[in-house]
Amino acid sequence: MTLIIAALCSDGAVVAADSHATNPIMRMQVKKIDVVDSRAIVGIAGAPTVGDRISALLTQNLAALTEMADELQAREALRQLLWAQVIQPELQHGVSLESVPGRQGATQQFVCEPVFALPLGTKPSLICVDANGQAHHATVNRPYFALGSGLHLGAPFVEFARRLLWPDGGLPSLAVAIRTCWWALHHAIETNSGGVGAPIRLAILSADDAGVLSARELSEAEVDEHKQACVGAERAMASYFDMESADPDSPPPDVPAPQP
Repeated sequence: MTLIIAALCSDGAVVAADSHATNPIMRMQVKKIDVVDSRAIVGIAGAPTVGDRISALLTQNLAALTEMADELQAREALRQLLWAQVIQPELQHGVSLESVPGRQGATQQFVCEPVFALPLGTKPSLICVDANGQAHHATVNRPYFALGSGLHLGAPFVEFARRLLWPDGGLPSLAVAIRTCWWALHHAIETNSGGVGAPIRLAILSADDAGVLSARELSEAEVDEHKQACVGAERAMASYFDMESADPDSPPPDVPAPQP
């Protein structure tokens, strides 16, 4: 089982993933996020070997893609590249194996859904290509993607955190988006630890003081800092309801203001 959550921010983008590999024999860890040339991020829900090919394809075409200021143009270019060189050949290979005894359902082993965070000109962009080869880009109205077989665990929690923490009708800050993604993945791991597994990995696309966007994976210490912020939020909520239930006739306590 895989869960990848990617969010577009007012000042960048975040891609987060669990690290559990679906294996019927033993529990394994795999890396589902790749930072390409310190300029872009790829998150892969699907077979790791397919993910390697997608990362290589992005590396080869990154310069041309990032020069496209038009998001629709970049989205279509990515779709055509992936469909012709990865998705269609993999699906055809899977279909050819379906006739082999004992390989029924083999096509599912070759299905993949990548999400890309990359700069288009000076703006951050988040583009997802689904298993059918259709491309989508994140907007204010659709600011995040949840991918993989664990999306039913993560997407509802992202919606909860979005209502709680994100500005109405706007994009979250990078810090809020990081905490949303970590919190949703943590919730999924706690809910179904046999399918979605730690460690949680996060990568960000952010601008430096000159406004130049670059990509990097957060260190364990940085991830832990955001983890502590989420743990603190859970404790604050628990304390809020404890105080309210202690004296049902008294007015509820003030809700703590969200931290940036």
